[in-house]
Amino acid sequence: MKWIKAFGGANMLDLKNIKAMVFVLLIVAGCSSVKAPWRSVPRRPQLEYEAYGGWIHLNQIVGEKTFEFEGELISIQPDTIYFLTSAGDITSLANNDVTTARLILFKTDEGTFALWASIGALSTVSHGYGLVYSLPMWLLVGRGTTSGEVKRLNYLDYPKNSFNDFKPYSRFPQGLPVGLDLEQLKKRPIKK
Repeated sequence: MKWIKAFGGANMLDLKNIKAMVFVLLIVAGCSSVKAPWRSVPRRPQLEYEAYGGWIHLNQIVGEKTFEFEGELISIQPDTIYFLTSAGDITSLANNDVTTARLILFKTDEGTFALWASIGALSTVSHGYGLVYSLPMWLLVGRGTTSGEVKRLNYLDYPKNSFNDFKPYSRFPQGLPVGLDLEQLKKRPIKK
């Protein structure tokens, strides 16, 4: 590495090496997990306190056409799946008509981990020759934690999992309450 001397004897990396470091960090941050629309599912720590259902993607094949649906999972009855679309409409499908489904349970935090790892790695520029030790540590630990969060399963798939496995993550896991007017259900509020 080419070093330049500046700031009263502190050793700093030149700009070309900083660009290379940023490139490596972008590769680390480029990993991603299964995602739902913005703010449609909670972060993992808030999952047990949520009163709303997970985000479900459903596929239905009719003849030679495939239809895709998505929205908040409201309830799974013995023969029907109810969900609230992003437009706010209640929709239902017969369980037997669904060919595949993916229920996203929570938002993973890989972006946060990648950001902190990137900031930490960039801060090693001020470590002088110590950067030889601190940069690899930031990259290894940052890559490991980010990769671990990316690999965290935040979804369930049908038919691999049964619809009974989806129930705890619906708005009404014990079934639709008697007398509930489905048209009165509101979408998850978007907190800013």
